[in-house]
Amino acid sequence: MNIGFISTWEVPCGIFTYTSFLIKGLITNNQVDNFVYAEYKDVLKQEIVPEIVKVPYKECWRRNGIITKFENGYKAELVDNIIKDNRDCHHIQHQFGLFPNEQDLKFILTNAPNKKIITLHDVIPFDSRMEKYFNIIIDNSDKIIVHTKPCYDLMVKDWKCSTNKLELITHGTEIIDIPDKRQSRIELDIPQHTIVLLSWGFLWESKSLEHLIEVMAILKKKNPNIMLIHAGGMHPLFSDVGYIRKSLIRAIRLGLNPNNIRIVGRYISEEEIPKYFASADIGVLAYRRGSLSASGAAHRLCSAKIPIIAYDDRCLEEIPAMKVEQGNTLSLANGIERILSDINISNQISN
Repeated sequence: MNIGFISTWEVPCGIFTYTSFLIKGLITNNQVDNFVYAEYKDVLKQEIVPEIVKVPYKECWRRNGIITKFENGYKAELVDNIIKDNRDCHHIQHQFGLFPNEQDLKFILTNAPNKKIITLHDVIPFDSRMEKYFNIIIDNSDKIIVHTKPCYDLMVKDWKCSTNKLELITHGTEIIDIPDKRQSRIELDIPQHTIVLLSWGFLWESKSLEHLIEVMAILKKKNPNIMLIHAGGMHPLFSDVGYIRKSLIRAIRLGLNPNNIRIVGRYISEEEIPKYFASADIGVLAYRRGSLSASGAAHRLCSAKIPIIAYDDRCLEEIPAMKVEQGNTLSLANGIERILSDINISNQISN
């Protein structure tokens, strides 16, 4: 079988990581031939990151205007390639930011030959303004994959998608080996005696850095040797360039210093991720996304086998963690203190 994946590729992006892990799994089946129809890497001026899995690909589409002018008139470059290749199946990794134009999405789905599968990495409640968009997906796909039961139920109830077309396949992640904690801290220049709270992934408002700073100010009163590390850079679509600066100014005013807050501020490579996971004592996911989806970053953090505390956000419903009210920084701080003081609680949410 020949499968063509329509996805971002070799850029710091969760979709790229997800597609890579999916292809790695398929490679174990020698009867599957994989190819990626990739977005042009210059779209968001992102850095190019190393491939996770070796697979042939071709850059041939852009999120902001998939239609490209050719000598013979207007034609979709992506569709031109997939018609020419005539693969058995085409698998679209969908997020609204990647396919903002419903007419472009319809053009791809109606012109792509053979089987068409689309994975919806986010699902929203019914909105009449999005009805045509969802109908295009439902009417022109052979299968639609969602990652969580709430997403599945929403597709059936709100968007009237047939259960015959819909598939629930959990997000999952690659299982990684976690290295030695002491050595990892040496390599990352983290003091051995420090209590480390780890937040990670793209940094923007939905990760609640400002809330985590408020929490750190509370925790430092009892635990002066505590540090928050955010391992990850700014989201390429986040326009508030002063967000980190304003957050750090707030941290200083609350009496925090560089020994308490470390923002890595760049893409974390696959080689570095296990070291950050090994160095952490608690994972903190103060998400405020609100969409029905599954967080790849949160799934990966589960492999660290450390206790996780999280806001009660819909994208974290399947994550085994101590959940606290979204936006309640005092509850978040109290929950962290409970994990630090009670080994039974810590062990319970680590496994």
